[in-house]
Amino acid sequence: MFNELLKKLDSLDAEIKRHFIYTPDVGMDTWEDHSAEVEDGKIFRDDCDGYAWTAGRLIQKRNICADEKVRIALCCTSYGQAAGKKYDHIIVLVEIEGVDWAIDNRNRRVTEADSLGYTFYSTMRLSEEGVWRSAV
Repeated sequence: MFNELLKKLDSLDAEIKRHFIYTPDVGMDTWEDHSAEVEDGKIFRDDCDGYAWTAGRLIQKRNICADEKVRIALCCTSYGQAAGKKYDHIIVLVEIEGVDWAIDNRNRRVTEADSLGYTFYSTMRLSEEGVWRSAV
């Protein structure tokens, strides 16, 4: 089960990356879902929030795993920490057998979250949209 799920997540991540062009938001984050564009084979432009939201929605649409195992996470990278920011990045965390795995536009593959060196501040389960919980 573990290897099969990880392969599905890696495949999904690679599919999204084929359609994604990193483009920073101008002004506020937009949190757009681009799952339709990915499914239609179209390119989309966004930053980490659009990437994460799209990954989360595709996991839901394709029933890859239970919604309660999937979270959107606000975190801070080493770059953000050096710049004095509270958070500067958004990723998807998927819990597999008690370990969080990250779907992240900055990494080539799905990666164990603890190995990223990020500081996690809050998470939102896809099954409880709008309810943010402290990760600290």
